[in-house]
Amino acid sequence: MIARTKRYEAYVRRGRSYDGSGIPLSSLDYILQEQRRIKDTKRRVELKLDKS
Repeated sequence: MIARTKRYEAYVRRGRSYDGSGIPLSSLDYILQEQRRIKDTKRRVELKLDKS
């Protein structure tokens, strides 16, 4: 529990969000954005291939 508290305090000092999972929310947001970008790229490529 103490390690989690220290980790939380470190994130707060840096002005970052922390949800207790040990993964910064900014990292999760980045992962979700990349996932959307990859899906969109895949969709565009599939449409191009269908038109060919």
